[in-house]
Amino acid sequence: MNYILETIKQQMDERKWGTNRLGEESGISPGTISKVLNGKQPLSLRVIRGVSKAFGWPIEMLIVDPGQPAPDLKRLIAAVGKLSKKDRVILLHVALEMLKLHEREEQAEADAAESAKPPRRRRART
Repeated sequence: MNYILETIKQQMDERKWGTNRLGEESGISPGTISKVLNGKQPLSLRVIRGVSKAFGWPIEMLIVDPGQPAPDLKRLIAAVGKLSKKDRVILLHVALEMLKLHEREEQAEADAAESAKPPRRRRART
């Protein structure tokens, strides 16, 4: 099983939290959390961010498996450094567009979760 999912489930057990509580604390809908934990929906960065916030952890604590070596960013940086200036600019534009798309998807999910909440009742004035 995925290290991140194992960690989430373990923390939920230790805290005696269900998907509803994790949803409240993370800002992620309980349905989305359930689907992710059951492998019916891929784990997204938005879910990882929300869960790490709910647990009060920096995101690195959730995504870095202490049993595995960290990704070799030096190799990636070296590979990008070998690209021509034109190709680096193209790569940067593609990365920025991917980031914008991801942010729009996260916002759409957050908006959908917010609109699914029941409206707040107002107290009658006396």
